[in-house]
Amino acid sequence: MPREKKLQPPQHQRRQPGREHKMKPRPRAEDEKHRGSGKLQ
Repeated sequence: MPREKKLQPPQHQRRQPGREHKMKPRPRAEDEKHRGSGKLQ
């Protein structure tokens, strides 16, 4: 029997805070573990 991927429900906010540092969940680009592809260098 093949394993099915567990999908998380979409995340949303009641309103946009206007500042990325106030967003929860934080944008992926602001994630400290995020590494770019290096294609722009």
